[in-house]
Amino acid sequence: MLTRSTFIRASSLPQRQQSFGPFELCLFAHPAPLAELGSTSAHDEAEEPCVVYLQDLGGLNKNTMQLDSRMWRGLLHPTLMTLIVHASLIAAVPRSYSNHTPSTQPDYVIIGGGPAGFVLAEELSKKRNITVLLLEAGPENAGVKAIDVPGFAPQLLQTPYTWNYTCQPDPNLEGNTPLLHQGRGFGGGTAVNYLGACRGAPSVFDGWADISGDDGLRWENFLNDYKSTMHFAEETLDYDPHVNTSVYGDGPIELTAPDDNLGFVLQLVSSFMSALGLPWVDLNDGTGLGVTTSVNTIRSSNRTRDFASQAFGWQLAGRSNARQLYNSEVTKIGFEGTRAASVTYVDHGDNSTHTLRPKEIIVAAGALNSPKVGANTAIICHKKFD
Repeated sequence: MLTRSTFIRASSLPQRQQSFGPFELCLFAHPAPLAELGSTSAHDEAEEPCVVYLQDLGGLNKNTMQLDSRMWRGLLHPTLMTLIVHASLIAAVPRSYSNHTPSTQPDYVIIGGGPAGFVLAEELSKKRNITVLLLEAGPENAGVKAIDVPGFAPQLLQTPYTWNYTCQPDPNLEGNTPLLHQGRGFGGGTAVNYLGACRGAPSVFDGWADISGDDGLRWENFLNDYKSTMHFAEETLDYDPHVNTSVYGDGPIELTAPDDNLGFVLQLVSSFMSALGLPWVDLNDGTGLGVTTSVNTIRSSNRTRDFASQAFGWQLAGRSNARQLYNSEVTKIGFEGTRAASVTYVDHGDNSTHTLRPKEIIVAAGALNSPKVGANTAIICHKKFD
């Protein structure tokens, strides 16, 4: 049986390891043409080394990134003229999963391959007598360079790896409709976000607890769950990142402070602290107000993105009682009376439709797509929230 704390732990995870072979990453801060990135697609067998060259960090054309040279030079300190990183990226998600419908009915079907879905699937499948199926509507995203290389994150907007939603026209924005992208693919939003990790202020969590009458939502309870899903990797830096290591645990998601060569960023931090009278803090320890250089979901070993399906997916892939299916979009939850009894999904690989009758159904498709699944199933909440 799932306990309340299990759901809290899943929903609280802010943030998968791609299948790469050894590669050499060369970043040149001087103007030069942008060389096409080498292929880093993953294979079932051991991969051959490849070379990835990013030669132009300024003046990228409209088909790549809308960042000019000044912005890039702000991101990469001028002293960083040539950075060569030799890394061996070991595949942490074995490519053993298939996209064929299960031959038997699973005990649990989890709808949504984002952070909540992966945490739940990993936790449930620890019991080998329980079978778990994780369904993700998005495409395969292993080996996508824009996902793995943190600086390429802006390229992920309006791609198959995001649900390209927009807000309603906002009169306060002259009728404009801001983009509201959601992650689409294993890892959900943790695969496409800009990698910053910030938990929020305790007053928000405690407010939820007061309104709902559920003390499980209080900050101190969430903090324990945060610690169980992530750890902070300390590194030798040329500045003090002011990280409170006591609020990080031993979970699989790795967080790091920004690397060296922050340049003018440190001057900005100092200026903000002086002008606003704010301290330098770690916003993940419950300090709700202050200045920070942030902590990020970037691995210390090779400076690549760490996210949900890498951190938890490799464990699932090694278990015979767990399955992960991508391109599998749920279209309906079937009911028998008031009990959810079946899940119907479309395999976009061959446009086939499948219906499963698990013992339990868990909807973990995100803030927008979970209600969407419910709406498609005619699950309607009549309670009005003020």
